[in-house]
Amino acid sequence: MKKIVAVFGLSVGLTGVANAALPAVIDTSITTDALALIDKGWPLLIAIFGGMLFMRLFKRVGNKVT
Repeated sequence: MKKIVAVFGLSVGLTGVANAALPAVIDTSITTDALALIDKGWPLLIAIFGGMLFMRLFKRVGNKVT
């Protein structure tokens, strides 16, 4: 059990060092690309949930009519 805790502690410590070693150019490009992907995903997300909402409403109205 102590070995597992030691390995986990070492990996958490090294992860912080690895993240700190990223150059600023890479960090900003990753952030910019991630934000661009999020911006492109919103219309798709709205279309999917809007379609699901309309299908549920159509189903409810159809069940009440019959």
